[in-house]
Amino acid sequence: MADALKGIPIDGLETINPFTLAPWEKRIPTITNEVTATQREADCDIRIATSSSARNGLVGVGGAVTLPPSAYGSPKLGTFSSTLGPISEQNLYSGELAAIERALGTLPPLTLSRIGLSTRNRAAVLTLRQPRHQSGQQHIRYIYKAIRALRTNGNTVTIR
Repeated sequence: MADALKGIPIDGLETINPFTLAPWEKRIPTITNEVTATQREADCDIRIATSSSARNGLVGVGGAVTLPPSAYGSPKLGTFSSTLGPISEQNLYSGELAAIERALGTLPPLTLSRIGLSTRNRAAVLTLRQPRHQSGQQHIRYIYKAIRALRTNGNTVTIR
């Protein structure tokens, strides 16, 4: 086994822990059934959409955030996109978790807002609902950390 893995850099391997989160930590509310666009707009002030894609051997992530209209203007739209890494080291699942992490981490300070995050990657949604012994634990921890910080100011986050 050592001869077969001799060329692989060990420091680049992901460590998967037995538990991603403490069992008593409150889980993120998620919705996995179909929700109409009207329902999405009615139940959140801030809308976030994330996505990941693979092309030309690379995994990329992106997203858009719509903030509510201020007293002085129309709603604000922010977007982001970046390359996560080669497909040999990343996949669409980890890309989606990275996109969610980045979207939540770049929100401005908010108070008493209802935040709705949408993604097409059902595996990412199910993982955030009930994290287990699996890949992407570092992204999941950062997502939960960002949501804990948002919750301290009275915000709610729902992922669908």
